[in-house]
Order: sequence, then C-alpha cells, then structure tokens
Amino acid sequence: MTNGNVATLKADAKKTVSDLEDIISHAKVDAEKAKADVENKMAHAKADAENAVSDLENIISHKKADANAGVEKLKAKFGQDDELGKKAAYAKVDAKADAEKAKADVENKIAHAKADAENAKDDAPDDGALQ
Repeated sequence: MTNGNVATLKADAKKTVSDLEDIISHAKVDAEKAKADVENKMAHAKADAENAVSDLENIISHKKADANAGVEKLKAKFGQDDELGKKAAYAKVDAKADAEKAKADVENKIAHAKADAENAKDDAPDDGALQ
C-alpha cells in the first residue's frame, strides 16, 4: 500500500465519520421535533377530554335541575290550596332551575376557556419567535 492510498483511505474514513455525525445530528433534531409534536397532541387530547367532561357535567347539571324542579313542582301541587300559590311556587321552582342551569353553563364556558388557553399556551413557540 502506498502513501497515496493510505491518505485516500484516511480521507474517506474522515468523510464517512463526518457523514455519520451529520446523520446522527439530523436524527436528534427529528426526534426532538417528533417528541414536541407528540407532547402537543397529548396536550390537545387532554384539553379535548377536559372539554368533554365539562360538557357531560353541564348536561348532568341541567338534568338534575330539571329533576329537582319536577319534585318541587309536585310538592307545590300538593302543598298549595289556591291556584295563585301554586303558580307562584311553580315560578319560583322554574327560576331556581334556570339559575342552576345558568350557573352550570357559566362553569362549562369557564372550563372550555381554560382548556382553550392551555391549548394556546402549548401551541405558542417556546422561544417567542414567529414560526
């Protein structure tokens, strides 16, 4: 083997090492991007799940308010002797049920806003630069 062949083999080996280092570097960057993408998708899934739970709780609150109103109306029906008293009791029960539903709606909207804020925070660039 001549000195020229040895020099060529060394140069080829250095180039191969350099190429492998570039491949590894790109693989690390790609892995970090994939990790960030998975974390972002997990955050969105979590927020979506929180929204779904909030929606279910809201539906349950509405049904509960309706059921309680029905029970109170039955009590009023048998507890009042005059028609005006019954109407007043019904109106009071309906107002209370509507207030409970409105409260549940507000809590649902707040839960959605919190989840949306978390999504926006997760979507924001970490370094503050525009993407």
